[in-house]
Amino acid sequence: MSTALVCALLAACSGGRLDNGLDLRDSARQVPMVIAHRGYSAIAPENTASAVELAVLAGADLIEIDVQMSADGQLVVMHDTTLSRTTDAPRRYPLRAPWELARFSSAEIATLDAGSWFGLRKDPGNFAYAGEPVPNLATILELLHGRAGLLLEVKSPALYPGIELAIAEALEQAGWVVDGQPMQRLMVQSFDWDAMATYAALHPQVPVGLLGNPPQDEARWAEVARYADAINPSHSQVDQALVDEIHRRGFAISVYTVNEAARMQALIEMGVDGIITDQPERLHALVHGGAVARGEFSLASADISELSGMARSQRFAGVYWGHNDSGDRARVFAFDGTGRDLGAVNLPGAFAVDWEDMSSFTSDGEAWLLLADVGDNSALRRQVRLHIMREPAAPPYSGSQRDYRSLSVTYPDGPRDCEGVAVDAQESAIYLLSKRDPYPRLYRVPLHAGSVVPIEAEFVGEVTSLPLPASGQRAEVGEITEVSPTAFEFSADGRSALIVTLDKSYRYRRAPGQSWLDALNQPPQVIDVPDYPQIEAGTFADRGNAIVIGSEGHPAALYATTN
Repeated sequence: MSTALVCALLAACSGGRLDNGLDLRDSARQVPMVIAHRGYSAIAPENTASAVELAVLAGADLIEIDVQMSADGQLVVMHDTTLSRTTDAPRRYPLRAPWELARFSSAEIATLDAGSWFGLRKDPGNFAYAGEPVPNLATILELLHGRAGLLLEVKSPALYPGIELAIAEALEQAGWVVDGQPMQRLMVQSFDWDAMATYAALHPQVPVGLLGNPPQDEARWAEVARYADAINPSHSQVDQALVDEIHRRGFAISVYTVNEAARMQALIEMGVDGIITDQPERLHALVHGGAVARGEFSLASADISELSGMARSQRFAGVYWGHNDSGDRARVFAFDGTGRDLGAVNLPGAFAVDWEDMSSFTSDGEAWLLLADVGDNSALRRQVRLHIMREPAAPPYSGSQRDYRSLSVTYPDGPRDCEGVAVDAQESAIYLLSKRDPYPRLYRVPLHAGSVVPIEAEFVGEVTSLPLPASGQRAEVGEITEVSPTAFEFSADGRSALIVTLDKSYRYRRAPGQSWLDALNQPPQVIDVPDYPQIEAGTFADRGNAIVIGSEGHPAALYATTN
């Protein structure tokens, strides 16, 4: 069902009240909202600040959390009505079984470890979240403010008299609701429909969702239409007829909990308004293709003063890695699609002689980063170095990454200045593109080569498709022009290549079975970019459509596009 039809139905029907401009469906893209179930709960402990933060970084439109009330009336974020499954309450308070949340004070709950269980039962051995606290609602509201929407589930409200008023007051105090109006995308939902009627009377302009199967008779439909905006059933109960019926009656529909890509796609095609999932990144890739917002932005980190290489994260949509040029220590920086600083990771034992590019890829189900210490302005280095490291687990990033290996590389025709490196994981090959040659020269190194002795790169051929410089003459060996390659990357699906120069960027399409050399010697798509000084970094933002380029300087200027 088209967005226009859904909106027309909502306006024309006497059913749901969704007329406040905060409907769940993304009308600009005609796709459902990505709703992260208890945060990014597939990779972090559910309903924790870490899970919420990771969901935002994965591109979720709404974060779904569960809210209950402590013995002293404070709102805490927790799914179960007991504390035994996701905290260490049984160990800390062995005599208080069955550890009902309602019988613990907020101060007691704040001392509990809500992260270690994840490494014991959900992801055995992963204790990165040990000590993670149980957040209160105020913490999550502050974390999400201005960054992503909220789907707030009131959990077991019959156990907590007055919880509806407490939530309404908390939303107002945090600035999420002002003068009765929601200030950003927000919906409150529950399996307890009477509680939702109570909440709707407090905040008539805030969308309300009813969890569970839809009403079975006209009287019940008419009743819920007075206070509800959405019917949110289990996806197992949903087919096209149900989606159409809910829309016909003027309600939105979000479904839970969907983790398989095939089912996600089927529900997208049915026209649901939101999909609740433990795997927001997987859904985001289906819905949005991982695309970042268009336009210019700059990096917030004061430590990135000479951005010389960039690669997109293989783990999180909307997260990018970058590094400085020569003069910095061996470290990589993380940032998101708005330039927000996500931290940095050091590579102890490595040297940054002249880092000029980086690439990201997946191999054997793992995410990797390749850092290319391949700059050689005067063509004097007998060997250059490639560092291959596992992509760190989750932002915010800090500390050191010791899990990396280094390759020493020589060229068959003598030293070369290089600022472009790309990895084809399917071919298990690293490609290097020279900078100071009349025609850039393409070389190849085995991705899984040993690191004991230097590896001689294989010369693949010349890339002759780039335009002539403004002078009308090809550069001499050792010279730089505005069409000299300063960054190089392959798309994750192996269908596109990107060459960045100081002036413009060039995107190449590769046909199935075509070699990279042949693909790079056909006419490229020319991409106009802003007139930044020293454009030396570039990567694909998704699977071959959007690109992001970056320049040196402080703050580093970046430009993202989907054209």
